[in-house]
Amino acid sequence: MNTDAIGGVLGLALTLGFWFGRGTWSPLAAMFPNTVIVVLGLLSLALLIKSWVRPTVQPIFADGNRTRMALTAVALGLWIWSMRWAGFYLSSLVFFALLTVYIAAASRRVTLRNVGVWVVIVAVEVAVLQFVFANLLAVRLPAGPFAP
Repeated sequence: MNTDAIGGVLGLALTLGFWFGRGTWSPLAAMFPNTVIVVLGLLSLALLIKSWVRPTVQPIFADGNRTRMALTAVALGLWIWSMRWAGFYLSSLVFFALLTVYIAAASRRVTLRNVGVWVVIVAVEVAVLQFVFANLLAVRLPAGPFAP
């Protein structure tokens, strides 16, 4: 299959979905999402053009464990769903910590020490993301039960 064409079409579909699904935001709050949507559209269009000019045919999901891929995709959906009631920080902390352990367990022995280090790293990364979005980009994230 021409994976570039599939990726380009899916990217354009996501771009249209995000563009027409935008809410009413202040100009400052809309700047970052609008920029990301436009860049996504341009990159998807470039990928679609590349698929016509220089097509490459590759098997889809040839590498890796398909069960792990499917479970990871389902977990991503559950993470997005859980943000509504758990909030961005809590759902992201739990999801990415568990996902890190799940992915690492495929190739190495996971110890309690590893898990502790990974949870701290995930907590810091999610806190930085929350700070950047909430304070620098003025994008409201789902607050969850621990919001002030």
